[in-house]
Amino acid sequence: MQVTKQRYWIDPPTIQYGWRPINPYCLTYIGNNTGQQGWNDLEEYNLDDGIATGNTKLNVINQLEYVAPISNETTCPIPLEKAWRPINPYCVKTGVDNTGYYAYSTLEEYYVDTLQATGVTKSNAQEDANYIAPTYNITKCPLPIPPPVLAWRVTDMYCVKSSGDNTGDKAWSNLREYDVDTGIDTGVIKPNVLSDPDYVAPVQDFISCPLPLPIYAWRGINQYCVQSNGVNTGYQKYNALEEYDVDTGIATGSTKSNVSFDIDYIAPVYNETACPLPVIEDTYAWEGYQPFCETIVTAEPVPDEPFPPPVENCRVHFSGLLMSDRTIQYVEGDSDPLNYSIIYEEDIYSEFVGSGDYPDNELAFPKAVSWTFDGIAIDKGTRLIIYEGKNFTGSILLNVIGPKLIYNVKWDTDIGYGPVYRLEKEKTFTEPLQTNYPQSVRVWSNTDMHLWNTGSSKITCI
Repeated sequence: MQVTKQRYWIDPPTIQYGWRPINPYCLTYIGNNTGQQGWNDLEEYNLDDGIATGNTKLNVINQLEYVAPISNETTCPIPLEKAWRPINPYCVKTGVDNTGYYAYSTLEEYYVDTLQATGVTKSNAQEDANYIAPTYNITKCPLPIPPPVLAWRVTDMYCVKSSGDNTGDKAWSNLREYDVDTGIDTGVIKPNVLSDPDYVAPVQDFISCPLPLPIYAWRGINQYCVQSNGVNTGYQKYNALEEYDVDTGIATGSTKSNVSFDIDYIAPVYNETACPLPVIEDTYAWEGYQPFCETIVTAEPVPDEPFPPPVENCRVHFSGLLMSDRTIQYVEGDSDPLNYSIIYEEDIYSEFVGSGDYPDNELAFPKAVSWTFDGIAIDKGTRLIIYEGKNFTGSILLNVIGPKLIYNVKWDTDIGYGPVYRLEKEKTFTEPLQTNYPQSVRVWSNTDMHLWNTGSSKITCI
């Protein structure tokens, strides 16, 4: 069989070409990536085998094959936010000593999100916008420790004594050194002696060193010579008593009359030196050849003529006691050793006299004077003037017209007797003394009547 051969012609396939982007780049804004990628050029290539033909052209937006930028943060990452932070710290000093301020010499740039440094640094200068000022930080820049201020304080207190009793002062045996700032002792101790410049003297402290309980007693004051008819008897007596502290000898300020019924009474003592007896001069005469002695006493003579007796509306009663409408019989150990002269009844403490001039109170009223002169009753119609000196000399101590009942002002403020005497002064007397001497005419003297005993007096009837 004969085969017939036929020839077929096949047209070569048509080659297709396309354009693809080359030369990529990252789009930026103000120098920073925007996260988009673009291409500068396009190249022609065979779509079947991808082989470039070698033809290229610019990738511009107004041509058909233009390839627009795409988002590609992997190839074109968006940059992180950056800032500046201080590095290279140091302590600000004055000389070699810290001032307490902590500062930085340099600033470095870093990414805010990652804190990774960018590698850019600059000086931390005050004129720079990013300047970071020093801060006060004595933990990082501790201040220098100054040398301690040392002083001494007392230790080992004791009470200063005299004759075994506290004096009320406290002192210290030693001094202890300490740091003034911390108050901590250094451990150094030295004796507290007067020769040391740090010596601390004793101070008064009755709480830490209480005084012993005081012992009080009474002693005599205002001595005078006991006289009889104006002549010394040789006996010396205290006019009053004052209370005093036995240990210190200091008077407490309390006083009272030195009267025999008082438990603290001090009796007169014979003291011819202080109260000399009158001088006796012997003169001799001859009679039958036998001498005799004539005694002459140099004392002031007693008036020959007696004074008028006291009569109603012309009489004055002087007493060494305060005066009242009653008296109290004192018994040894009595808790109320008070006594009074009854007005117009003369007793061992008083004189009851009429009108007259009395140039010497001690001679005229010896009982009242020896018992300290504390009360005077002046009847109505009677005038009494008392002078400071004898023979009606000196200042006038009292010038009154009765009825008046005078109480010694010394007892008004007496701590012990004052309250009792004030009640007696204001009480209602029995008649007729209440009518004669109502409370309105009972008065305290202007001065201490104990000082009136050496003067003189005039009594007149009006």
